[in-house]
Amino acid sequence: MKTELTETIKTDVLIVGGGAAGVAAAIEAAKYGVDVVLIDKGKVGFSGSASTSGAGTSAVFLAEDSAEKFLNETIDGGEQLNFKELTETLVKEGNQAIRKLDIFGVPYKHDSNGEFKLYIQLGQKLPRTPSVDGGGPAYMLALRKEALHREVKFYESMMVIELIKRENTVIGCLAIERENGKICLFTSKAIVLAAGSATDLYPYTTASYKTTGDGYWLGWNAGLEFINMEFIEFSVMPAPNGIPLSSGGIKPLTARGAKFYNVLGERFMEKYEPEKKELTKRGRLVYCIYKEISEGRGPVYMDATEISEDDYYTLEQIEKRGILIRLRECGINYKKDKFQWVSPAVHGFLGGIKIDKNCKTSINGLYVAGENAGGVYGADRVGSFLTACAVFGFKAGMNAAKTALKKSQNEIPWPIVNSQLGQIKNISKERQGERSKNVLKKIKEIAGKYIACERDANGLKEAIKQLKHTMESGIYKIQIKNIDDFIRVLEIRNLCLTGMLVANAALLREETRGQHRRIEYPERDKLWLKHILLKKDNDNINLTTKLIN
Repeated sequence: MKTELTETIKTDVLIVGGGAAGVAAAIEAAKYGVDVVLIDKGKVGFSGSASTSGAGTSAVFLAEDSAEKFLNETIDGGEQLNFKELTETLVKEGNQAIRKLDIFGVPYKHDSNGEFKLYIQLGQKLPRTPSVDGGGPAYMLALRKEALHREVKFYESMMVIELIKRENTVIGCLAIERENGKICLFTSKAIVLAAGSATDLYPYTTASYKTTGDGYWLGWNAGLEFINMEFIEFSVMPAPNGIPLSSGGIKPLTARGAKFYNVLGERFMEKYEPEKKELTKRGRLVYCIYKEISEGRGPVYMDATEISEDDYYTLEQIEKRGILIRLRECGINYKKDKFQWVSPAVHGFLGGIKIDKNCKTSINGLYVAGENAGGVYGADRVGSFLTACAVFGFKAGMNAAKTALKKSQNEIPWPIVNSQLGQIKNISKERQGERSKNVLKKIKEIAGKYIACERDANGLKEAIKQLKHTMESGIYKIQIKNIDDFIRVLEIRNLCLTGMLVANAALLREETRGQHRRIEYPERDKLWLKHILLKKDNDNINLTTKLIN
């Protein structure tokens, strides 16, 4: 299989990732009159998690609410492990970001006075989330249109393989066309990394479009520091007739009165959370459902029959919730019948690359936003991740554009480029071997068994051992006959790295906090009120800790 460099493309600002954060960054960067290129492995606006979400974005709108209340709830929800300057920025700038999205055409619902129609999310005490007519697809379509209007150049169906840097400055990247295997060199004055997380690591995921840790690989191989990688955000997902159904989040249903029952007919959340019940934090809800199933009181069912007709009208006709559409396609009458759910299903990653409040990394000219960045939500999330995508996407795009305006075009470091091309050719050699889908299945089994809801030292060490073996040597034993096989090998490598980062951080954190649960250490420990930082050290993972200020 040929993997030759066929084209060099120059731009001022390069965006990697076409989800909510990436497109927001592209829109904002283009405002400054610079040339903006956006590379997406799928189709811009249709890949990533946002397009299958309910498009929730949270901020302070009500007179009885305040930034202080929102900040405290978010930090309490993150169990004090939020990177505070990021959380403060999120709360401070969330309202402005949502109003900007409204101007760009995101179809938020307004009342007769022109104010946003708000609903309450899991873990929050007040309504902060405007409803979106059409949900995630409508949200992303509005951003796609705005980016095109601002003449952002899209390069779709391309996977970024490596970032290129000289000394401590980012120069550009190498990307491969998924249809024909051609490799392009992109050079730029600044880069925004917004390639999403790694939802394909686990057996179940709520997202229909599965991310594969590409952004984590790019940041890690470039030498960036990571934070909070032990914290994965798990959710639950419907499983009508026992078949799991990727369908976005649970919040719209529980917020409007849906309840959970075990096979014995018990509304078990009354036992675990007598006051909040199903409106507790997502992580707590997920774990309670997991316990009911693992201890033999499953299957678990949702009863959504008490949701009002007015609310169902909003969910079905206005927000067009994907979960309801897909349940109807499966023949489920959710207005009359209970339906089964499974737990856990990965919903997102709370850890990622360490950034400051301006999305700046330790590499000159490189900014990070969205799920590629870690620390905003700490050990568990209260509020919508799309808010962070908007706030930090806009901020990353602005700062990348300002950086580009101050710089001249970088000279291409050909020895570095040729070295990376040589590594790519080595991995891409045609060969017989095990089919990639079988290897991916094994990786999912490892993640689901050892680094999901409950963790222990022996399991985490076993996960590290197996994932490291696959990443370092196993990928060279996977069958490659065409470009699809090659890209899948790269994705498997990226997923293995992600799993290793999660497992190493989880092994070091000897406590239970947020969505990280160690069987041997079932309580939260104030001595662990510190961040775990990870950084590449040759071929090893170097871990350090830093106390919370």
